[in-house]
Amino acid sequence: MPPDPPKVLLRKAQDDERLALLAVSESTIADEQIGFLTQQAVEKGIKAVLSFRGIAYRRTHDLSELIDLLKSAGIPYPPDMDASVALTPFAAEMRYDYLPPADAAEETFDRSGTLRLVRTTLEWAERIVS
Repeated sequence: MPPDPPKVLLRKAQDDERLALLAVSESTIADEQIGFLTQQAVEKGIKAVLSFRGIAYRRTHDLSELIDLLKSAGIPYPPDMDASVALTPFAAEMRYDYLPPADAAEETFDRSGTLRLVRTTLEWAERIVS
C-alpha cells in the first residue's frame, strides 16, 4: 500500500486540532472526546512526517510505536512529544472499553497542556511537510 499523502494527513491533523480548540472550553464535552481529538491530531502529524520521509508505518493508534519509528529513522522531534504517548488510550480504550470504577478517583485531564502538545507537534510536522 502506498503511503498516505503527507499533506492530507497534516490537513486532517489540523482539522482535529481546530475542533479540539473549539471544544476545550465547553465543560459539557467530556475529556475523553478532547483526548480523542488531540490523540488523533498528534497521530496524524507524526504519520504525515513519516509518510513525507517515505517511512512505512502500520495502521495503528499507538503513539509510542510511531515515535519509535521516528527514532529508528533518526528524525529529530520535539522532546515534549514523548509525553503524547499518554494520549494513546484515548484512541480506542477510553472511547469504547474503559469505564472507571465508580469509586475511582478521577485524574485531572490537562486540556490546555494537551493542546499545547498538539500545537508543538503540528508546528514540527508543518515545518517538515510544508
